[in-house]
Amino acid sequence: MHNQPTESRNERPITGRVVRQHKKHYLVNSTGGKMVCTARGNVAKRSNIYVGDIVTCRRMNREPAEGIITRVHKRSNVLQRPVVANIGKLLLVFSYVDPDLDLELIDRCLFHAEFHHLPGLIIFNKQDLLNAAQRTSLHSICEMYHKINYQVMLTSATTGEGIQELAKACKNEVASMAGPSGSGKSSLLNALFPHISLPTAQTSRKIKRGTHTTSSAGLIQLPAGGYIADTPGFSVLDMPRLDATDAYSCFPELADLVGKCRFNNCRHIDEPSCEAKARLEQGTIAQSRYEHYITFYQELSNARDN
Repeated sequence: MHNQPTESRNERPITGRVVRQHKKHYLVNSTGGKMVCTARGNVAKRSNIYVGDIVTCRRMNREPAEGIITRVHKRSNVLQRPVVANIGKLLLVFSYVDPDLDLELIDRCLFHAEFHHLPGLIIFNKQDLLNAAQRTSLHSICEMYHKINYQVMLTSATTGEGIQELAKACKNEVASMAGPSGSGKSSLLNALFPHISLPTAQTSRKIKRGTHTTSSAGLIQLPAGGYIADTPGFSVLDMPRLDATDAYSCFPELADLVGKCRFNNCRHIDEPSCEAKARLEQGTIAQSRYEHYITFYQELSNARDN
């Protein structure tokens, strides 16, 4: 940091969002523009600072724009791997082919979204690769998720299908992506931001030009408002810390059945007069979703026992 005094030290505190981090330097975006900040004193001791954090800063210099973080505001959530705070929506990117569709991974991502109380937008990318039969099959899958009130979107980064709709769905949100390698997350980001490369901080030599890795997240600002994490994803390989008996709460179609089974603590596995099993037989609960619920229940039970 430059230590010479400037008239900017008498300005009011600035509140903004951390959009990129490199070691102990943070690029903060506010209505007044971007500023590279450090954290000192009690703030540095008390708080880890993450991309996505809302912070209050004190400007130290105008050229280059530099400041000090004086406060980290309370977070609504923190997602791991990479660490991103205050996410408002999860963009779950999958493809029907190349790689082949994995319904269990979709439900695992949705399970995490429900656990974090976040809306999950399911994106089926690479529509340009599908033939008519594959599109028909995918339509049935979309309907399955529509019935339990998940938003589904069809996109192609190659043809531009659904890109404007995706940008509109992310307007004024802070969104993060998840999905398997090869599903086209980076291609979608490039389609959403055709005139810029994924940004590394350009406001100061102290934010180094770096590579994109799963250990470092950054936020790109949408022209119409909002941000998307340019380092896709959060970890969905491990189940969250949740008691197995609460696993049903992360499946909306099962959470809606509270009080409708014979037993109030019904696990929807082998209990008699279980409404979930009845609806499964009626076809109003999808077989794949129920099977994945059993899988996740068992994983959580095993984690508790170990």
